[in-house]
Parts: sequence; C-alpha cells; structure tokens
Amino acid sequence: MTFIKSIFIHFLLLLSVKFCVQATNLENNACTSLWSYPIKDISPNCFYNPNVLSTTPLMIIQNGYEVFTYYVTTPDGYVLEIFRIPPKEDDNRKNKQPIILEHGIFVDSGSWIFTGNGSLAITLASMGYDVWLSNQRGTRYSRTHNTLNAAGYDYWLYSIDQVASNDVPTILEKVALETGKSGSIIYIGHSRGSTLIFMYASTFPQKTEKLLKGIIALSPVVYLDLDWYLKPLGKLGPLIGNILLKLGVSVINRYFEITVNLLQHICRWVPYLCKFAATLSSGRSNHLRPEDLLAYFSHYPASIAVMQLIQYTQIYISDKFQKYDYGLKNLEIYKQVNPPVYHLCNITTPVFMFYGKHDIVIKTQNVERLYNELGSKKKNFTSVPSFSNEDDEQFGHNDFFWTKDLDKYLYKDLFAVLEIELST
Repeated sequence: MTFIKSIFIHFLLLLSVKFCVQATNLENNACTSLWSYPIKDISPNCFYNPNVLSTTPLMIIQNGYEVFTYYVTTPDGYVLEIFRIPPKEDDNRKNKQPIILEHGIFVDSGSWIFTGNGSLAITLASMGYDVWLSNQRGTRYSRTHNTLNAAGYDYWLYSIDQVASNDVPTILEKVALETGKSGSIIYIGHSRGSTLIFMYASTFPQKTEKLLKGIIALSPVVYLDLDWYLKPLGKLGPLIGNILLKLGVSVINRYFEITVNLLQHICRWVPYLCKFAATLSSGRSNHLRPEDLLAYFSHYPASIAVMQLIQYTQIYISDKFQKYDYGLKNLEIYKQVNPPVYHLCNITTPVFMFYGKHDIVIKTQNVERLYNELGSKKKNFTSVPSFSNEDDEQFGHNDFFWTKDLDKYLYKDLFAVLEIELST
C-alpha cells in the first residue's frame, strides 16, 4: 500500500512539474494588471510584447510597415537620424501630405509608436500619410557629431534655442527635398517638440510658411505653470544646473541604455512604483495601460542636456518665452543685458493646439496666453477630451502618446484639423 501511495505521489509531482514548465513563459514582459508583473512568467494575464526594449525601426516593421532611414547634418555639426514610414505601395491615397512627428523631452521617436497599432505614427500611416519621425540631438539615434564625441562634455553644451535654429530647419528642408511637397508639410510636436517649432516659426515666419501647411502642438510648452512638487525644482533649476555645469556635468542620464535596462527589472518587481513615477512625469492619469508599462520605460527617460533644463526653468521663473540667459555674458552674446524674447506675434502659419487639464507643466491660462499672442489668423486650442468634463478622463502631459484609446479621446478632433483645416 505504501509503495502504491509513493508511486501515486511521484506521479502527481511529475504532473505538477510538467504543468509548471508548460505554464511558464520567461519571455512574458507585459501584463494586463500591475499585480501580475511579479509573477509574469506564470500569470495568464501576461504575454510577450515585442515593443519592449525594441528600436523605433523595428517597431515600425513589427506593425507591418516599411521604414526608411535618413541622416542629416545640422549647421553646427550634429548628425540626426530620421525615420520615414511611407504610404504602402497598394495605398491609393499616396498623395497625402508629409507629417513630421517631433517628440518631447526625455523621450525619442519611439514615443510615437510603442503602443502599437493605436499609436499616432501607425494610425497616420494607415490613413495614407507620409510619416516622418524626428530624433533630436542627444537621443540614442542622434548622437554623432562631425567633431565632438557624445562621451565628452562639449557635445552637450546646447540650449533649446540651438536645437530650434539648427535641428528644426534641417529636418524640415530634408522632408521638403525628399517629398517635393514644400508648403504642404504638417508639423506635429509634443511638449519640447512644440517649444522648438514656436521658437523657429517666430524667428523665421516666412521660411516656416513656405515649408509648412500648419502646426499642431500637443501639450504646447511655451509658458509654464508647474505642479506643486515641481515648483521648488523650477525655482532652483538655474542654480542647480549651473553648479552641475561647473562640476563638469553637461548631461542628465548619459547612459540611457543602462537606465532603461535597470528599469525593466525594477518595474517587473515593483510595478506600482513605476506607475507612480510615470504619473509624476505626466500628471494624474488613468490612460496608461498596465501592458504598456515596460514598453514606456524602454524609451524613457532619454538623455537631456543640462542647458535645456536650465532654459526651461529660466522661462518658468521669468514668465517670458525667451532665449537662454547667459547672465553676464548676455551683452557679449546678444548685445543686450537680458536675453531676447521670442515674438509669437510673428507667426503666421496656422496653429492648432491640444492640451490636458491634468498636465504637470502647463495649465489652461498658459495655453490661452499663447493663443492670444500668436499672430496666426487660423488658430485654435482644445482641451482633451473635448467631449467630457469628467475629472478621471482629463489628459496629462504624456497621455497624448500612451493613452489606450486615442481614437476615442483625441483622434476625432485631431483628424478633423488634418482633413478639413490643413489638407491640400
């Protein structure tokens, strides 16, 4: 009897081992609930998401589209990598306009695509648009320079002004050259991507109008009103930043790849901490899907030049949309004591803005002020979602690229602008 019992127990153990082996999937990296992440290898709520730790070109291919890579060099020597998703060969809408997607702060072009088929980049491509994904200098795709090394100090000594006056026109002119559609290009910028185009367009309004059909700004960052936990950093930003520069630190998160790989492990075991960090980077939000958590932290936080952070805090403190403040060197550089202000009234290109009421860096009054100062005859601003005042549905800073239902919350209004206001 004991022998039979022993055989039976061994048989059950073998079945258990077989079941565990079959149920275990060490490749699982996405879960539909946060609590499933620590047990992702065996949880039925988890699966493999190929966008985790993937590159932008690979994600484009994984979504069924071709991708072409272009390299352009700015006047000050930075080599930028641009990705293009052309309309499919069998798409009879191949005459649709080129659209440039310019990413925001602490991310790269991957932010436009890591959520897959519902992402803005893929959705626009599916509509027949000629989609161009920019990568600003300093991101992992644009770290080459004619003479400087990204591992060095001097490579990172650039302000937002220099990106606006060099990167933006270089990319715009490349798209115009390759497509032959100067004047019909649409520029969509998120966060810092919007800052750049407002700087460029206010400085070179005629060139902008010659190149662009219109500007769409998502979370338009020009005038700032920081949430309470960011206000101390905003006030102390110039002091902290200049101390870092004097200590030889010109970039934050230089080793992007190490950071994101570390975050993959942290977010797997303490996903609620990572969700909290994502909230701090965006504002109160119910729109980030648990299954996109590790995909988001595959592209965030990207490296950023200390001078750019200093400039944003200078804009916040001064309450002026101004150039970088070099202090005593302003006289030498600008021929005046205070840094020059960007005159938004110079902009004549149509501008359409979308913002969220839970944004951590801008509020409704900031967008209204920007709207009132724009010289564009055709302009508008919309709070997202436009159809609801429910607090739980309001957008934060990053909801424009990670929201699970952009087709519900944003696309109807955004595509109305594209197809009615800015079509050729």
